[in-house]
Amino acid sequence: MDYHEQTDALTYDLMNVINRYGEEFDLNHQTIVGVLEFVKLDLMTDGVCFVADPDADDEEDDDNDASTWGFTAD
Repeated sequence: MDYHEQTDALTYDLMNVINRYGEEFDLNHQTIVGVLEFVKLDLMTDGVCFVADPDADDEEDDDNDASTWGFTAD
């Protein structure tokens, strides 16, 4: 198979898997798209996991209190 045929084969296989999980497990399109986005991100980042820096200053949180967003406490 050449590159285009391989790409078509991958596309058809993915569509078959998506259709199968949609039918067998009643997954809606939003859930399936979310899973695809997760897999896409994993592929694009080579599985790199981004985590928050626990040593980061909490000063940013103080600036984002409710009044900043136009809300007031009761």
